[in-house]
Amino acid sequence: MSGIRQGRLVGALVLVAFIPACTYGPAQEHTRVENVDERFNTHTFAAALNWQRFRPPTGLSQFPDGGSRLVLGEAALFYVCDVDSASARLLARIPRPKEMESGFAPWIVGWGNDCVYAKLTGRRHSWRRGAIGDLNLWLYKIGLDGSCSRVQALPDSVRLGVQTGIYLPGETTFLRVGAAHDGIEVLLEPGGPRTRLFAVNQARGTLEPSRNR
Repeated sequence: MSGIRQGRLVGALVLVAFIPACTYGPAQEHTRVENVDERFNTHTFAAALNWQRFRPPTGLSQFPDGGSRLVLGEAALFYVCDVDSASARLLARIPRPKEMESGFAPWIVGWGNDCVYAKLTGRRHSWRRGAIGDLNLWLYKIGLDGSCSRVQALPDSVRLGVQTGIYLPGETTFLRVGAAHDGIEVLLEPGGPRTRLFAVNQARGTLEPSRNR
């Protein structure tokens, strides 16, 4: 057998031995909070969450840095929450577009009169090269009645969220909201305590009032 053929045979045998070791565990689901945005002069806010179904890497798939999960599906979840009534209502669930298979992320941009404006971002994915192409960005108008539609641009009237711990001009109802991946804290007065009032239920993949409120 020539040296070239022998080298190819050895390479093929190594590949065959390697493939079974690149394995993944059973499917799991995980939901995390991406961001929140208060509705001015109310105790209401909107939240964007990322839901993902995946298989974690096992065996050689974990090397060299822990490996990458095999993502089976993703979706953006948009909620409207009210502090006074301790309610969290799902407004829209948008499956991840194929144009955003890499780095998919939902985000609340701001509030309209009876709606929130949100965006989805991400890139196309190549199994050989990973993320490819320019960043895709889609804008959505999501009504408090549950309506959801794509828009080409944000209106001038959209109210963008602000990050300040004091009252704003014209503000009489104070609310500031902080998000961690697994829950949401609220501040109801300047300098007051932050209270965790909403949490992600991983078993259901939902945002719910916290049991510790």
